[in-house]
Amino acid sequence: PIASATASKLHLSPMPSDMNAKGSEQRHRLAVVAPGKSTQTIVAPIQRHLDETTKTIIMRALETNPYTSKLTLAQKKLLSVSMTPQSYVPTDVIIKQGEKGDQLFVILAGSANVTMQGHTSSHELRSGHVFGELALLYDCKRTATVVAKTKVKVYCINRAAFKFIAKKAKLEEQERLT
Repeated sequence: PIASATASKLHLSPMPSDMNAKGSEQRHRLAVVAPGKSTQTIVAPIQRHLDETTKTIIMRALETNPYTSKLTLAQKKLLSVSMTPQSYVPTDVIIKQGEKGDQLFVILAGSANVTMQGHTSSHELRSGHVFGELALLYDCKRTATVVAKTKVKVYCINRAAFKFIAKKAKLEEQERLT
């Protein structure tokens, strides 16, 4: 859909979606119009069709994480279908402490070790764990290193897509209330 924002309202209008060759992913465009400004087009995240098991793992992970649990159900659902799958093999560094981060991850399968400089112990992450949310939410450097212990499949979302989803839901809620 095409959306335009005037004052604090979001107006959606139908627009053909782009589909991949399999027909399961959609990309929507959003036009944001501010008074006295030119139209700016923002590309919304691709929405994927997820099987029920994947959807359930991602939703439970988002619901149990202290940061993402504060999102609305609609935001969590949109986040889950907007996440991108990635795979890692043992010893792959998924995120590195001190680097700038802009992605949040949910482990779907496998396990990974979390280490922090100056600490001798490590923590193991498994299916259903969320990590990387601090750098995503607060635009800070990574506070730990996460290394794949086994083959790992994650779903991730970048900061731009995350913010798009958060703002879209907020504008839709404001429109619903007015």
